[in-house]
Amino acid sequence: MKRSQTEHGIDGSPRRIRAAAHASLMLWLGAALLLVATVSMVLWKQDRERTFGVPIVGYNHTGEGIDFFVSGSMGGNIPPHGGGGRHACCVDLPAHYKAGMEVEVKWEATASGPGEHIYQSRRVSVPEYDSRRVGLFAVHFMPDKTIKVLATYLYYEHPDYPIKDSF
Repeated sequence: MKRSQTEHGIDGSPRRIRAAAHASLMLWLGAALLLVATVSMVLWKQDRERTFGVPIVGYNHTGEGIDFFVSGSMGGNIPPHGGGGRHACCVDLPAHYKAGMEVEVKWEATASGPGEHIYQSRRVSVPEYDSRRVGLFAVHFMPDKTIKVLATYLYYEHPDYPIKDSF
């Protein structure tokens, strides 16, 4: 007596072949979907962490000369009641503004005395910005010893510039 193919575990019926092909296809589609999702998440994360360099410009509203840095990048030397004429390169800003973002401003007033270098440091909040409209990172040293910063595309002399304090 001959044994059937089913008894040997081989069943060539079209239904079983289609079921096996369907299971294989579903496995491949699931793997492809997982790969696409992973790549998308990585690219999204990279975009969220992308930064761009912005030239630094300083404005001094005080009676002392100031030598300053922004987050480790040299900002330059600003004479008393002056600034805005030169840019230093650069401070890195995230391509997408992050709420609560701060920079570290480190400065020395040149009135410290000959040979003295007394640096001060302060963390300063960065107001919200649109990276498509940023060309400068402005640092203002105010007479009341506060520091204001902003990422902007406007120069100080522009009528829409948000800081109105004069030198």
